[in-house]
Amino acid sequence: MSLFDGFRKKNKEHSSIMSKEQLIETPVSLDNSPNDEQLNDIFIPQNEEKTFKQTCPKCGATIVHTGRQFYEVSKSNQHIKEKLLSEGHDLFTSQCPKCGLVASFSYPVQYIDLEKELNIYLMPVGHPDEKNFFDNGAILDSHPGFTTRLVADVDALVDKIRVFEEGLDDRVVEVCKVLKWGDLCETKPEYANANCYYQWFLSPENHKEYDNFIAYGYEMNGKRDSIIIELPSDFYEGIKQFFKPAFLQMQMGLFEEVDKSWAYEAIDLIKQLNNSNANK
Repeated sequence: MSLFDGFRKKNKEHSSIMSKEQLIETPVSLDNSPNDEQLNDIFIPQNEEKTFKQTCPKCGATIVHTGRQFYEVSKSNQHIKEKLLSEGHDLFTSQCPKCGLVASFSYPVQYIDLEKELNIYLMPVGHPDEKNFFDNGAILDSHPGFTTRLVADVDALVDKIRVFEEGLDDRVVEVCKVLKWGDLCETKPEYANANCYYQWFLSPENHKEYDNFIAYGYEMNGKRDSIIIELPSDFYEGIKQFFKPAFLQMQMGLFEEVDKSWAYEAIDLIKQLNNSNANK
């Protein structure tokens, strides 16, 4: 667990309170605090590609990676979204020129979908800019009124894009992921001790005829494997209605990180609400 895990959660509410204008007007120390122009340089990635480097953990050679930190999707450039959905993690990897090791690169990325009115920011846990993001991240709210989300890695970014592309509520999907894994552990107890390290939403090409799916990656007895579980539309709709009281009470901050931890909070809250109603 990263030292920033609690920090990320605590500061979501902080960044939701302040607009860009409020942020600029807030009294700050002139000695160490960045001005508005510097904040733009830090937080608003540009369209041009940027070069990143890291030392190969296998042979010590320098691995060079070129990637974009800003994606803006509109009706005229849907190929950008399609590329992210089809290649995803591969866009954030490069091969060592000496030994051939494929290395992953992790850096902040902003994704804006003008049609979906969606603004997602990828801030890796523990990244050097993470604290700055939570202190001053309101400056990234470049399209007021858009749904904003925070994710920790590229897989989560792609997952969010896919969920919103299907017109679904990502809060409901995250709860469904947790509950479906729980159902699996109950029906097949051997999965109860497995470490489920990823949960992906999947949608078939012809989603009018087939339900959606959730793919789980897990580690059990030292071996990694995956399993795909159906997410029927009636199950999704049932969870959407059942959890509505909890969703209404859970404050959604600017760039909320709606993930597995968020889903567990929603589940705990709905239990509390149901117990409270039962005791009345």
